[in-house]
Amino acid sequence: MTDIVSAIILFDSPFPDSAAEGFLSGAAVFENFKFGEPPRTHVQGGIPEAADIADLLTKLDAGAPLASLRLSGTEAAKGLELFLNESPLKTIAALLSPDRLVFHGHGVAAGVQNRLGADFFDVLPTLSLVGEFLLAPGVEGRVLFSALKNPSYKQSQVGRLKAALERLERTLKRDNREPWEKHDCA
Repeated sequence: MTDIVSAIILFDSPFPDSAAEGFLSGAAVFENFKFGEPPRTHVQGGIPEAADIADLLTKLDAGAPLASLRLSGTEAAKGLELFLNESPLKTIAALLSPDRLVFHGHGVAAGVQNRLGADFFDVLPTLSLVGEFLLAPGVEGRVLFSALKNPSYKQSQVGRLKAALERLERTLKRDNREPWEKHDCA
């Protein structure tokens, strides 16, 4: 089971603003986006594709570190709304449409409006920095650091774990007595 899950949702039509009234203010938006589908071979183990929103949510709840879905037409707005309401707490999502790229969720800097160019090849490196999946060797693309709240998220997590391990080791060294020696009544 992974801690942070990632989702890629591709829209065949322009981004459904009707389903995202307050959504875009909490997201990182890239307006100048070169649309395309991130290659499945760029992730070790591939990217499982969901049949619908319910299937995507099931895959993420089951602990898949990354899953994707393609939405089109009228189902796009309803699907986006359902995903936003039902997705696991620590989910980072990349929403790709012909008119923009939107990152939303765990670790994303809220309210970022970026007019610089972004490419569909940049989606997987950005998601993998926060998410828990490995990219295949030689993957092209850059991390879109402006989309992230803490670009050194993984390093800070490692630092926190090392500090916790050091505290545990100190406690174990200090407390090397037998259990019956810990109390005055023994």
